[in-house]
Amino acid sequence: MHRMIAVVAALSLAPAQTGKLELTNVRPTYGVLGAPRPDSKILPGDVLWVAFDMDGVKVDPNGKVVYGMGLEVKDSAGKTIFKEDENKEQPLATENSLGGTRLPVFARVETGTDFPPGEYTLKVAVSDRNGKTSANLERKFQVEKLAFGLVRLGTSYDQEGRLPAPMVGVPGQFLHVNFVAVGFARDKAKKQPHMEVELRILDEKGKPVLDKPGTGIVNKDVAENAKGFPMGFVVALNRAGKFSVELNAVDKIAGAKAAPVKFPLTVLPNTDK
Repeated sequence: MHRMIAVVAALSLAPAQTGKLELTNVRPTYGVLGAPRPDSKILPGDVLWVAFDMDGVKVDPNGKVVYGMGLEVKDSAGKTIFKEDENKEQPLATENSLGGTRLPVFARVETGTDFPPGEYTLKVAVSDRNGKTSANLERKFQVEKLAFGLVRLGTSYDQEGRLPAPMVGVPGQFLHVNFVAVGFARDKAKKQPHMEVELRILDEKGKPVLDKPGTGIVNKDVAENAKGFPMGFVVALNRAGKFSVELNAVDKIAGAKAAPVKFPLTVLPNTDK
């Protein structure tokens, strides 16, 4: 079975059915609170997170928004490969602590390394239970052929990735950059991969902030049946500024380079000077 949990990609918006609820600021992201992805193409084994806002929601007297979501994914032949209807009995509920009528929502598509490449179509239906309004999304997305690459990129406050972090911080914080390598080759004798990964940080002008990038080598202790290998770097935010983070990886056995992954990082000043 190929696994797909929930899918939203860089979506085009269909009009809200009642004309009151709108889905705005739609963007595929690296992780729950991560930077926008450049497109909706993913490798098998990747997770494509998508963030968007429900604008025009009705907040109840207790400051809660109650909503529902249904999803359907079809392959290029029009066959439904995933469907999850909105749960009418157990809607989703969350707080709008800062007031207003906007609710940020996150969804994702999760694939295994054996997921068939091709073009897929996503359909999403969202409803606001309090306001009795709804809106729809529809978009095509592409699963590429499996190749050596870095997938499931996300940033977090903790090493385990349980506390997602945005690409924004203040001096004194630490960010964990987590990802998984897939599509790697193995040595025929030792049955182990040999991958070299580097993380480079560039300043606002595109100049490396350090003479040498952070590096990591994986050439042992990878389970024989593992299709992916999780890795990560820690970034210490020691000064304010606008930066970009770039990940590069090489499969030394296959002689293959992963497509570079690059995302912005903003460190805000934590003083009034």
